[in-house]
Amino acid sequence: LEKAKRTLELKQELEEYAQIDKMLGNGRVTVLYTDGSSMLAHIRGSLKRCRMGVGDIVLVSIRDFQPDKCDIIHKYEKEEVRKLFNLGEVPPNFLEGSRTNDNEGDDIIFEETEEDVELEFENI
Repeated sequence: LEKAKRTLELKQELEEYAQIDKMLGNGRVTVLYTDGSSMLAHIRGSLKRCRMGVGDIVLVSIRDFQPDKCDIIHKYEKEEVRKLFNLGEVPPNFLEGSRTNDNEGDDIIFEETEEDVELEFENI
């Protein structure tokens, strides 16, 4: 199946490109702006079903009534991040740090040792 093409969302007034730095839970994350500053961000309701993780590039809406918080309004796919970089919209570190759709380094793999196998049989 081929994904439907979607239009590239460019930032508007009171919007900024950001990279997810930490997942805090309860729909909240810490994001890094292109200038390196960080901000507490809230994942909007419709985007909560969208899988997000550390390193993803997003578009945030800056709250004019709460300048220390912002809302994630769009998540970029890897190809879209490349286009933003080519247009000069995002810095190279956003391109390198983007992990969208290629979960490199996200998985924790536990190897089973002989001791683990012996423990399993002792408990039977």
